[in-house]
Amino acid sequence: GDQELLEKRFMLFFTGVSRNASTILQWQKQACEKGDPAILRRLERIKGLAVEIRESLERGNLDWFGHLLHLNWLEKRQLVVGVTNPFIDECYRVARENGALGGKVTGAGGGGFLLLYCPEDRQPTVELALSKLGLTRCPFVFEGRGVQVMKLFPWASQDSMQEEDLIGVHNALV
Repeated sequence: GDQELLEKRFMLFFTGVSRNASTILQWQKQACEKGDPAILRRLERIKGLAVEIRESLERGNLDWFGHLLHLNWLEKRQLVVGVTNPFIDECYRVARENGALGGKVTGAGGGGFLLLYCPEDRQPTVELALSKLGLTRCPFVFEGRGVQVMKLFPWASQDSMQEEDLIGVHNALV
């Protein structure tokens, strides 16, 4: 079904860049409280895109979903300092040039993980291009039980992982 297809088209990369989500969200809150018209207009557009994104998923129009994800990226990166940075912008540009349709930085932004929507036939090209920038692709599956914390490369080398860690990863990814 559509969910399986969507799962196959998502690619998750660890950027190696840490960020302070609470700081970014605080900046965003302050900008909203100031009532900056440009910020408020951008937030309205992001809200409208969220509705369109939901509708595209409900209709199973997955490539349009990928395009909307890109439009959302363009809005969010202009919203507040820290949502992205030059390195992540470069990674995203390279991913798009190689076939990804859209993406987002997971969490509040500024680093951590880059989640991309990419047709299956373009994924090897995107993965190779991003590996040259030092990004590591991580396994991605939808998780119905909420966030699951797993010990997984690149935080720990494969050699240092214990057998129970590998089992935990396997069970979570099956």
